[in-house]
Amino acid sequence: MTYNATVAQDGSANYTCINDAIAGVPVNSKNRDSIHVLPGVYKENVQVNKTDIALIDDYTGTTIITGNKSNASGHQTYDTTRMFVAGYGFIAESLTIENSVPLTNSHQAVALNILQMCLLGLPRYAIPKL
Repeated sequence: MTYNATVAQDGSANYTCINDAIAGVPVNSKNRDSIHVLPGVYKENVQVNKTDIALIDDYTGTTIITGNKSNASGHQTYDTTRMFVAGYGFIAESLTIENSVPLTNSHQAVALNILQMCLLGLPRYAIPKL
């Protein structure tokens, strides 16, 4: 598979964080932009706000997007999201997306937030009208 960009925390790739790789994707790209995310634990609040982006791991199960915000720590629930997706046609393959708030914290916390009209894995033209 050909990737448009690669993310590696050790600096051996185009980007060291996922958000920077997404920012590097042209707005309103006419093609799917595939971003290869190398194994690691990425402590980021990832924002996918462009269309037809794919985040793809090496199928090792060792790429994790994480953080530990909850509304118990003074954040609004929507601000605890580790990955927010607002771009049509988004695909995530073999990634773990988690909010690692300790189990003793029983307050609200979000790992993945997808806008209602944004369906995973469907291109713009395949989204049904509600």
